[in-house]
Amino acid sequence: MNWIVGLPLHCRPAFVCHLLLFALFVLFGGVGPSLAGELEGIVIGVPEGDAFEVLHESTVFLFRLQDVDAPEISQPYGRDAQVFAESLALGKRARVFTAAPLRPDTAQNGIIILDSGLNLSHELLKAGLAWWDRKAAPGNDSLWKLEREARTEHRGLWEDEDPVAPWEWRKGF
Repeated sequence: MNWIVGLPLHCRPAFVCHLLLFALFVLFGGVGPSLAGELEGIVIGVPEGDAFEVLHESTVFLFRLQDVDAPEISQPYGRDAQVFAESLALGKRARVFTAAPLRPDTAQNGIIILDSGLNLSHELLKAGLAWWDRKAAPGNDSLWKLEREARTEHRGLWEDEDPVAPWEWRKGF
């Protein structure tokens, strides 16, 4: 702490305190990705396999799982993914983490962890009811391994020889 020796004694504690507060703000308070939102709530709806409505303090937020992409409702396995996600999450307490500030008026990408510890992205991949989103989570070995295992064991949509990815389905493949 030699760098504050030149400061008058009455300034040192306040200076150190302000410096510490600034450092904490930068690390946790809101610069870049650390502006992330986090909330706890109850899952009250599952409109699609990778979309969840979460009630937090009388406000409903819509979240899409950021690391996976489940089939659209209208495509094969879309309803299966929705029913599976409902069976896991509907009515359960969850914690949601986002890379952006929370906004109730728009769908946001997020990671959803149930109070039981289940990561919904992981569970959909294990069941073979979603694709690992390589653009959102590039190089994520755990997601890649979960998808690969489901493919190898022909679980869920991997029962089909050539399942159509949802991003291709949305284009009208």
